[in-house]
Amino acid sequence: MTVGRARTMAEPRRARDGAAPGDPARLLDVDRLAAGSIFALFSLTMLAFVVNTGPMSQTPWGLTAAAALIAAAGLVIAPGPDRLTSTRLVAILALTAYCNVAMVWQFTPAEWPGWASWNFGMTALVMIGVAFRGRILWSWAGIALMAAVAISWSTITAGSPVLGVELSYMHVAINVPVTFFAIGMRRSAQAIAQLQEVEHRRAVESAADEARAEERERELARVRAVVAEPLRDIADGTTTRSPTDLLVLEARLRDRIRGRALEAPRLRASVDAARRRGITVLLLDDAAAPAPDDWLSDGLAEAAEVLDSQPDGMMTVRLSGGPETWQLTVVANGTLTTRTRREHVAS
Repeated sequence: MTVGRARTMAEPRRARDGAAPGDPARLLDVDRLAAGSIFALFSLTMLAFVVNTGPMSQTPWGLTAAAALIAAAGLVIAPGPDRLTSTRLVAILALTAYCNVAMVWQFTPAEWPGWASWNFGMTALVMIGVAFRGRILWSWAGIALMAAVAISWSTITAGSPVLGVELSYMHVAINVPVTFFAIGMRRSAQAIAQLQEVEHRRAVESAADEARAEERERELARVRAVVAEPLRDIADGTTTRSPTDLLVLEARLRDRIRGRALEAPRLRASVDAARRRGITVLLLDDAAAPAPDDWLSDGLAEAAEVLDSQPDGMMTVRLSGGPETWQLTVVANGTLTTRTRREHVAS
């Protein structure tokens, strides 16, 4: 009875108006137009009773009774959390109790009122809505109040509760299957919500798997771009590359495994040039989480400058830390010895 739109099974319903995913409203999913139509039909039915069921319905008591029942139906149908709030429920029971008192105490004692007893059937209809909005015990309380009014009137005015029982027992009986239906609907809504959650998790996991597969394909494409042509030339026996160039290519493949986060164009050019000069370069990505791009770019640019100035020896560039603090360490050993360390703390 709350407002919504159609969704796929894999997308769990978001809470609307405070309603939880397992509420029957998620199963019924009545939108504003449908809720307004239901309320309009109820109001037109009440108007028909007032016009066609005799003078009792057209007295001030009868008119206010009809208005009270329309207001109670509006509180049941209006969008809001399932289950209905206690404030709404108290108002609904007060309005329906007033309606029954206002109509019943106009009846002629010990006489069957005929169609003028519309208050019983319409009250029962309102209580069906209360049960469907997750308040089954409150719906029984409303039915009990209705029956109590009828039996009290019959006992006081005619000295017997029989007519009051006859006026109300059928509506009490109707609320029994309504109760079972409301319980079954709630269980179905909860089961569907659980199924939607499972489907949603599967969809998320599938999307993550697809993203990982796409990333693997992109990485393979980058690797092929580096080594495919040299490997074909070697296989064909037509390579013109020097052993140094092939060692540089081999080292680049190691870098993609051990130092992927350090693959910056500026540093890559310096690393390749240094390796051709005979310098051993080791790139290590030991960070637990990706480092901030700007900070890392500045650090790798400084590392490239250090590497460009090295005439020989060995150099290590290592990224560590994360996810809150990162360190970039550059160590050069050779004719020139250098050690620098940059640190970044997440704000």
